[in-house]
Amino acid sequence: MTSGRRSAMRAGRTPTCCRTSGAAEHNERLADDFHGQGGPLNVADARSPSGFSELWLAAAEAQGMKRNADFNGAEQEGIGFYQLTQRHGERWSAARAYLTPNLARTNLAVRTRAHAARVIFEDRRAAGIELSAARCRAHRARAS
Repeated sequence: MTSGRRSAMRAGRTPTCCRTSGAAEHNERLADDFHGQGGPLNVADARSPSGFSELWLAAAEAQGMKRNADFNGAEQEGIGFYQLTQRHGERWSAARAYLTPNLARTNLAVRTRAHAARVIFEDRRAAGIELSAARCRAHRARAS
C-alpha cells in the first residue's frame, strides 16, 4: 500500500486513487470506499475457479498465510482469488466498456494497427495526436 493511500485512510478519507477508479468500475460483489458501482468497467469474481486453486489456498493458510477476500481494499497482503474485469463470464475490456458504446459517434474514428507518435498541444490543451503506422505516412488527427 502506498504511503498516500495509508495516510488518507488513517485520516478517514478515501484515497484519490480509489475515488477515481471507483467511478470507472461496476463491482458486482463489493460496494464501499474502495469499489464503485454503476461505472462502465465491470469487475466480478471468477465464474468458475479451479478446484485446485482452493486446495492451494488452504495449504497456504495451513502454513500461516492470511486469506484476503479483497486485494483492492484496505489491505493488499495475503492470499486469495483476484477479481477480474469480466461480465457474464467473458472478458470485459476497457475498449468494450468505453469504446464500443460510442462507436456511432460522429466525432470518433477508430484506427487499428496505428501508434500515437506524439500528442499535439495547443497552449496547455491536448488538441490531437500524430499517428504512425507501418507502410503509411504520418497522419494527424485533431480533436473535435
